[in-house]
Amino acid sequence: MGLKRVAREVLDEAVLAVNWLRSSLADDNDVEAHVDDAAGNDLDGAAAAEVWTVAGVQSRPKDGSEEDGYAKALRVQLGDSVIIIGTHDPRHVEACEPGELVLHALGKDAATRALIRLKPDGTVEIEGEDIKLGNSAWQGVARLGDEVEITVDPAAFEDSNGDTSPITPTTLTGTITSASSRVRAE
Repeated sequence: MGLKRVAREVLDEAVLAVNWLRSSLADDNDVEAHVDDAAGNDLDGAAAAEVWTVAGVQSRPKDGSEEDGYAKALRVQLGDSVIIIGTHDPRHVEACEPGELVLHALGKDAATRALIRLKPDGTVEIEGEDIKLGNSAWQGVARLGDEVEITVDPAAFEDSNGDTSPITPTTLTGTITSASSRVRAE
C-alpha cells in the first residue's frame, strides 16, 4: 500500500464532518462542543471536544436540533483527544461580495443580529440593535439632523486685543446640517 493511500485512510478515520449538537463553556472560558459521530449518532456521555479557532476569535454556534438543523463541525480525533478545528453554520449565512469580510452573530431569537462588514474599498459597515463603543471610545457621534444645544462662553468673543465683550453666556439650539464624510451614523 502506498504512503499516499495510507495517509488518506488515516485522515479519513481521524477527520470527520459532524453535526454540532450543543456547547458549553469550560471553567477557563474555552468553548467545549458536543458533536455526533460521522454516522449521526449522539455521543452523549462522551467527553466534550475542545474547540480550536483562529487566535483572538472565539465562536460558539447555536445548539442544533432535528427541527432547526445543525451547525457543522470538522472533528479531529488524536488518540483520546477530540478537537474541533472548524465550524460552519449553514442555517445562518450572510451574503458576502468578492473581497469582503463579514463577521456576524445572531440574537437569542435567531432573527436579530450584529454584523460588521469590511469592504475592499476600505468602508466599514456596522449593524446592530444597539451599538456600543468600548472604554477607549472618547468622542460621541452626532448624526445629520440631530438636535443640538450649545452654550457660548463670552471668551469666544475676544477682540484682537484679548478683550471680551460684556455679554453673558448664551445658549443656542439648532440642528446638525452637515456631517463627517469619514464617519457616518445613519
